[in-house]
Amino acid sequence: MDRDTGRALDMLRFNTLEWPAQKARILGFARRWPGAVILADATGAGDPIVADLRHDWPRTEPFVFTNLTKVDLIQSLAVAIEQGKVSWPALSKAAGRAEGPALSPVEGWEILTDELRRYEYEYTGGGRLTYGAPFGFHDDCVIALALANSLRREQAPAAPMPRPMAPAAVAGRFRGQARALA
Repeated sequence: MDRDTGRALDMLRFNTLEWPAQKARILGFARRWPGAVILADATGAGDPIVADLRHDWPRTEPFVFTNLTKVDLIQSLAVAIEQGKVSWPALSKAAGRAEGPALSPVEGWEILTDELRRYEYEYTGGGRLTYGAPFGFHDDCVIALALANSLRREQAPAAPMPRPMAPAAVAGRFRGQARALA
């Protein structure tokens, strides 16, 4: 994902591979993008995987999934999409290909779009909010986009500090609030 524009630029999808083959693909993908950071699942058995990746790619960071971190991750992604801060290549059905700088097959972007459309939330019996794909579907692409968005937010340049208000303006602001409360 481009840090400045929030545009997803590339995607790599695979499954049912042994760890050495997965690692080779992940590292090959990262090498195509100089300065890339790998944000890897360090939940449970993920710690040794992160350590193994970090050995070959020092810019590997762990991410531990809990219900709270996943809720924050998904809600931040939803807001970023709504505000136009995150996007992915639009599909051109007529041309049969992705528009824009996508380096991946169209199917990957279609899968992401389908996963996002299906993504759902639920409140558990205890009132806890959870997010995920419906039974029988996957959410790997949604999670990958959410992780990329998380890195984009962390690496974004800091917003300029607002200028301090004049003391009279501050006092007037609070007086108005006090009157409104009285």
